[in-house]
Amino acid sequence: AFESLATIGTHTAAATISQGLSTPFREDRRPAAHALAAIGKPALPVLKQLTADDWWEYREAAAQAFAYWRGDRALAVDGLLTLAVDPEPRVSQTAREALVSHGLRPSNKGVRKMLGSAQSLTIEGLDTWLGFSANGKIEDKPTLTFLERHLRRSKPDDLMFRLDLIAALRATELVPFL
Repeated sequence: AFESLATIGTHTAAATISQGLSTPFREDRRPAAHALAAIGKPALPVLKQLTADDWWEYREAAAQAFAYWRGDRALAVDGLLTLAVDPEPRVSQTAREALVSHGLRPSNKGVRKMLGSAQSLTIEGLDTWLGFSANGKIEDKPTLTFLERHLRRSKPDDLMFRLDLIAALRATELVPFL
């Protein structure tokens, strides 16, 4: 059934396939993830919903779909980067392995989206995908501006998990914020 729906390749088909992800068995979710990957761009709205879901199994399935992605891999890499900082290790591990597999750097927009949910404990090891210059700094000024705004808008309870991002990202320009 997933193969037939993937052949149809519409957003509606992707939404129908995503219903097959509600199983508690990981091995049963993999075919649905493959089918979503085969659909490609029309499945993006469904994958965005899965990425934002509270149930870690849906987020892991989204990471699997991006890992098997058959369309524009840049879209997959941007989605994977956000999942790579997921606090659930099964999700972040799947996403990180897929990032290595794709081997592409995300867009600056993808990096900024990831920074919106990153914490100092979850960003470790992602240096390769963040676009550091030869001297170890983030080259994209809008990303630094985004990070500063994000930190300033963070609630005190959230800020304590994000403040170390300044050091982890070597964002010395933001030291005055401290």
